[in-house]
Amino acid sequence: MWWVFAQEREEYRGNIEALNRETGLNFKEAFGSGTTSMCIDETARKLALLEQGGAKHRLFGFEEIDDWELRWTEVSRNGSLSFQNVHFTFRTTQLEMPIFKVGVNSKLNGETWSQKLRLLMA
Repeated sequence: MWWVFAQEREEYRGNIEALNRETGLNFKEAFGSGTTSMCIDETARKLALLEQGGAKHRLFGFEEIDDWELRWTEVSRNGSLSFQNVHFTFRTTQLEMPIFKVGVNSKLNGETWSQKLRLLMA
């Protein structure tokens, strides 16, 4: 199983490198979960929404992101609280894609990236 995961990560990294060659930008892996993720080029002040593991992408300037919200579902079992379906909901100024979601693997990871985005886009 670890070999499959490593192979998928290598393919994903290759997709980011291809995106950088195609756009002339310098995106780095940032956050995501499942088939959707977000990469950031701090210098160019751009975000890339990667779909299908990086096979498809859409670019956003920082100024095109109106706001975002970290959301999750709380589940209580046997006195223990867990957070499921943790994701960002982004609102943009693009008519073709006014709202999109990007999953994250934990609430803490989402909170960390929310603050990083706030600092980057200030």
